[in-house]
Amino acid sequence: MKTAVLYIRVSTDEQAEKGYSLNHQKEVLEKYCEINKIAVKRIFTEDFSAKSFNRPEWKKLIDFLKKNKEESTLILFTRWDRFSRNIGEAYQTIASLKKINIESKAIEQPLNLDVPENKLMLAIYLAIPEIENDRKGLSTKAGIRQARKEGRVTGRAPLGYKNRTDEDGNKYIIKKEPEASIIKWIFDQIERNIFSSENIWQIACEKGLICSRNNFHYLLKNPLYYGKVVVLKNQNEDAYLIQSKHQPIIKEDQFKNVQNILSTRLKRKGLCIFAPDNFILRGFLHCPRCGLKLTSSTRRDGRLPRYFYHCHSACRYRIRAEAINNKFIEEINACCINQGVVRSFIKTMINAHKNQLEPISKKNKKLSLEIHALNKKINRARDLQYQEQINKEEYDSISYPYLKKLEFLEKEVQELNSELISWRSLKAISKSALRSLGNLQSLFYSSNPGGKRKLISSIIGESVIFDGKKFQLNQFNKVYNLIQEINLKLTDRDKCLDINNVKPDNNSFTLDNIFISQLREVADLESTVPEFDRYGEKIKNILISGKIMQMTDLKKTRIRKKRIARKIVLKRWIIETLR
Repeated sequence: MKTAVLYIRVSTDEQAEKGYSLNHQKEVLEKYCEINKIAVKRIFTEDFSAKSFNRPEWKKLIDFLKKNKEESTLILFTRWDRFSRNIGEAYQTIASLKKINIESKAIEQPLNLDVPENKLMLAIYLAIPEIENDRKGLSTKAGIRQARKEGRVTGRAPLGYKNRTDEDGNKYIIKKEPEASIIKWIFDQIERNIFSSENIWQIACEKGLICSRNNFHYLLKNPLYYGKVVVLKNQNEDAYLIQSKHQPIIKEDQFKNVQNILSTRLKRKGLCIFAPDNFILRGFLHCPRCGLKLTSSTRRDGRLPRYFYHCHSACRYRIRAEAINNKFIEEINACCINQGVVRSFIKTMINAHKNQLEPISKKNKKLSLEIHALNKKINRARDLQYQEQINKEEYDSISYPYLKKLEFLEKEVQELNSELISWRSLKAISKSALRSLGNLQSLFYSSNPGGKRKLISSIIGESVIFDGKKFQLNQFNKVYNLIQEINLKLTDRDKCLDINNVKPDNNSFTLDNIFISQLREVADLESTVPEFDRYGEKIKNILISGKIMQMTDLKKTRIRKKRIARKIVLKRWIIETLR
C-alpha cells in the first residue's frame, strides 16, 4: 500500500481572493487518498508565501521524509501553485526529491514526469503562478510610488508617528506622544553639537524611546521627520523628495544642520555626559596656544594624585585642573541677579523685541501686497478662461510663473512668522531664565557630574579658552554675557540706590533665533539639570560595567597565557628527562 505526506499551503491574500481554504484542501486530499487507497502518514499545514522554499512547515516536511525514507514515497498537494511560485527553485526541489525516490504530485493537475512532453505542461503550471506574483509586485510598487507622489506615507508609520485611516479608507499618519517629543529633543541635542550621539541615544531610551542603535542612526537621516517623502527610483526617473501631507516634527533647516554635524562627527566625536569631578570641564576646554581640545591626566606625586588638563600637540600646554575648576566656580559665583539686573534685563528685552518687530512687520506688509497683486493676476487669467477668450494651455502658460512665485512668497511669509516671538512668551521665558541664573550656584553645587556638565554646556556651549588668568567671555552663552555686561554697568551706587537710571546697550546683541534658543535653554536649567543628574549616573554605570568586562577579558587572557606557558615548560622538562 502506498504512503503519502499531505502538504497544505495558503497565504492570507489567496484565501480571501480565491477561497483556497486549508479545510477545503485537506478534505480534497483526504478524499483522493481514500479513493486511491493511499495511507496518509502525516499532514503539514502552512500559512506562508510560496515565493521561496524557506518556509517553516516545508522544512519540517523535508526533515520528516529524510528520517522516514522507506515509509513515505509521495508528497501530495492540490495544485502546483500550492507547491511553489518560483519556477527555478521548484525544478531544483523536484530534482532533489527525485534523488531520494520521493515523487511530488498535484492531484488537480496530474502529470507523469517520466513522459518528456509533460515537462512542458509542468513549466506552464509553475510559470503562471510566478507571473501572477511578479505582476502583483509591479502593481504594488506602482501603487506605493503613486501614493508617495501624492505626499502620503505608505506602510508602517516610523517612530514618533502612528497609522490612521479616514472614513474614505485613505491611510495617513499622525504624531504619537511621547515619542514625537523625544525625537524633537534628539534633533535639538544633536544640533547643539556638544554631547555624543551614543549618549543622546542612551538618554532617549531612558526617556521611553524603544529604538536600537542602528535604528537611531537611520532615524537621524530620515527626511520624513521634516515633512518630506522619498519617491523611490524608477526606470524612467531618479529618486526625489516631495512635500508630505503629514505634520513634521522638526524644521527643514534643523534637519540639514544635523546632517552637516553628523558628517563632521565622523572625524570628531561629541562629549560624554559623564566626567569625574576633578575633570568636570573635560571636553569643553581648548588650548590657548594651538586651539586644540584639551584632555586630562593624573600624575602621582608621592601618595597624593595631581590632576591636569593638557594638550596632545607639539605646544605641550599643561595646567592644573584644580586651578581652572576653581576659576570656573568663581565665574558662576560672580553672576549676580538682583532687582536692578532684572529690571535692566526686561527693559533690554522690550527694546530688542520692538527692534525685531518693526523690520519683520514692514517686510510682512510688503510680501502681503506682492501676494495680493499675484492673486489678482491669476484671477484675471482665470476669468479670461471662463469667458473663453483664452484656452486652457494659454491659461497654464500665463498662471504657471505667477503660481511658482506665489508659492515662494508664501513660504517666505511662513519663515518670517516663525522667527517672530510674542512679547508674552518672551517675558515668561526671560523671567524663568533670570530665576535659573539666580539659582546657578545652588544648582551647580547640588548636582552630580551629569547635571554639572549639562549646566556647563548651557553656559559655555561647545568650547571655551582659559588664558591662564580668565575665561574668554565672548565664548559664553549670549544670555549669560548680557547679564555680565549689565552687572558691569551697574555701579555699587546704582545697585543700591538708583536702579531706574541704568540704560543697557541694546546694540550688543540682536533678538535672533540663536539668542531665543539659548534663552529657552537657560530657562529650562532648573528642570534639565536634575534630569541629566540621573542620566549621568546611568552612563557612569554603563562605562564602569564596560571597563569591568574589559578587565575580565584581560584577566582571562593572562590566565590562558600562563597556562600555555606552563604546558610548554612541562613539555620541555619531559623531553629533557627522557633524553
